[in-house]
Amino acid sequence: MTGLTETEARRRLAERGPRRPPQTSRSYASIVRANLFNLPNAVLVFFGVATVALGELADALFLGVVVANTVIGSAQEIRAKRALDRLAALVRPHALVIRDGSPRALHVDEVVAGDLVALQPGDQVVADGTVLESDGLRLDESILTGESRPATRAPGEPVLSGAFVAEGAGRYEVTAVGPESYAERLAGEARAFRHPPSPFQVGLGRLVVALVLLGVPLGIALSLTLWLRSAPFDDALPTVVAAAINLVPEGLILLSSIAYVAGAARLSRHGALVQQVSAIESLAAADIVLTDKTGTLTESRLRLVGLLPAAGVAESELGQALGRYATSSPIENATRDALARALPQPAETPLETVPFSSRRKWGAVRLRDTTVVLGAPELFQLGQLATAAARESQLGRRVVAIGVTDRPLGQDSDGLPAGTRALGLATIAEELRPGIRETIAFLGREHVELKVVSGDAPATVAAIAADAGIPPGGPPVDGARLPEDDDELRALLRRAAVVGRISPEGKRRIVEALRDDGRHVAMIGDGVNDVPALKASRVAIAQGSGAQMAKAVADLVLVEGDFAAVPRMVAEGRQILRNLQRVSKIYATKALFGAFIVLCLGLAPIPYPFLPRQLSLASFFVTGVPPFFLALAPSSGEWRMTSYLREVGEFAVRAGAAIALGVIASYVLAHEALGLGVGPARTVSLSVYVISSLWMIFALEATNPRRARWVGGLCATLLLAYVLVFAVGPLRDLFRLCTPDSEALGMLAVGVGLAIAALTALGIRPAPGGGQAKINER
Repeated sequence: MTGLTETEARRRLAERGPRRPPQTSRSYASIVRANLFNLPNAVLVFFGVATVALGELADALFLGVVVANTVIGSAQEIRAKRALDRLAALVRPHALVIRDGSPRALHVDEVVAGDLVALQPGDQVVADGTVLESDGLRLDESILTGESRPATRAPGEPVLSGAFVAEGAGRYEVTAVGPESYAERLAGEARAFRHPPSPFQVGLGRLVVALVLLGVPLGIALSLTLWLRSAPFDDALPTVVAAAINLVPEGLILLSSIAYVAGAARLSRHGALVQQVSAIESLAAADIVLTDKTGTLTESRLRLVGLLPAAGVAESELGQALGRYATSSPIENATRDALARALPQPAETPLETVPFSSRRKWGAVRLRDTTVVLGAPELFQLGQLATAAARESQLGRRVVAIGVTDRPLGQDSDGLPAGTRALGLATIAEELRPGIRETIAFLGREHVELKVVSGDAPATVAAIAADAGIPPGGPPVDGARLPEDDDELRALLRRAAVVGRISPEGKRRIVEALRDDGRHVAMIGDGVNDVPALKASRVAIAQGSGAQMAKAVADLVLVEGDFAAVPRMVAEGRQILRNLQRVSKIYATKALFGAFIVLCLGLAPIPYPFLPRQLSLASFFVTGVPPFFLALAPSSGEWRMTSYLREVGEFAVRAGAAIALGVIASYVLAHEALGLGVGPARTVSLSVYVISSLWMIFALEATNPRRARWVGGLCATLLLAYVLVFAVGPLRDLFRLCTPDSEALGMLAVGVGLAIAALTALGIRPAPGGGQAKINER
């Protein structure tokens, strides 16, 4: 079968018309909608519309926050999306298409109806079609049907795009592409599997909902109080709006999204494609990484080291058999390529083929005069060579056995063909990847445990792991003898760092056992046999050169296959976590401060200490500019994934109460004791809030001398800008501020002094040398 001619394929492609290039999952419109329509924005828009309807446009300035958040957040995400789209094109699905009798690799958008497509293990079915040839072809259709067991496909049976080749090989004719098939939904179907939201995302969502819900009873109580006092509607609405907008953590969800996409964009410059943005943070939280040996710790290209013939077999006969197998087998893999390069033989067309399977651990080709079988040494009757095989494995080399038989192949049998006679062994060496020792050392310093799970012999895997610098922990484990009892398996994995001869199902069991033992598991894989474990892990990382199925279910793809990119990912994720945890405390402090003000002053028979427009001004200086810079800035210091809500809540209660104490004292003294008007008293309370909050931000963020200098400079610049608002008449009038006299300045000093003293007493203070006091991180 020669397939379509190139001329006919081009004609059909032209008739179909151009197709869109591969893109990340979210469209531009969905990005804008996500940034605009969220719970905090909905609350702000509701009160903003009510304020505008009343005619007080200046008191609806906080709507500018909604617009700014949407514009800035959308622009950041769209910019990152474009970078990720360009990177996604490097790992998009492709097909081996036969045209004019010659195979060629084409991207999925170049395949047309009538094309003849060849399939090998790990390939993705890129279009609907009918099987023409099947050589033990079995498809994983779990993405389409939910059935986890591979389905056998024989000639004449249909295949659907979105399936993956689990075993065997074959060819099929494309019958439907584009809108008529699953191909248009390929990326969505292939990536339909997603790990659940990260712990931080869950905690952040709960925090935002809790803060918004906190405002409901407070808003009802404030509204009822104003109604009982028969307050005029023109006064009551601004009071309720001012209280509400101070309780809403506007921008917190948006800021977390910006931090995620900015991190994804930075990682894309290092060859890492982020397919699920929260995976950066999830990887940072990982305390254990499972990885295969070949392609991750070692180079994927192998080299033949030596031959060990069996008794009575000449080395030339052994080499010829290996070469004939390598040049005749249609299934490509690193072992076959190494043998073909070292032992070239004239190409032969096999009469029958059994593709190598990790489950069977052997493959075979039937040639005109014999059948050649290649497989794991333990499957063969090697005699004294078994000792040599074990010795070579302990040296970290891959050992394969070769044998011949004159019997036909049995496709449905897992055992070696009957009558197989061993000819000898071939030893193949792997090279450690450049920089792998440094990468493992980094993970060790970050308290991330590394375990190697491989299909190779346990001793082989252990030797490579030791050479790479992975602590052994205990003797290597034979994956074929894993305990059936889950408790015993978890106990075994606490000691062992190396597992060899592991099956795909065994890898999945290991991931699940570690996960059930409370570990946050990251899995790095590149083959179809890694997919069950990738799905079971908390963070799935695939090699860019790996099987399409592995890349489709992965959260992160190492486009260049460089394991050295993992430390960058961990560092990026931990920076995001550190920054967002601290920024969350700023927003939560603002909300809790608002709650204290409502309880202590809003329900009292005195004017509310803020106007909505004044809180819009304060938000710019407190929760506008500082969090934006702090969420994206480099950072260092402690971070934790546990007790996020408790830690943020404890800090916010302490900080919010301390700042509220200063505001309440200064406002009551200014308005009630000194008899200052409402305008001057509100100016004092607003100034105390802004200055005390900037001090709180400095105390929270000054984690080292260098950061203390630039955070201090940022806070000082914002304080100067706030003072300049008083100097500009139109701005001062817009926000209804009063130029403070000596009495107002005295109350301002009292309020700020009380707030800072309370913050310090509660442990929120910069530590000596610019470091942060330990209690701040609680």
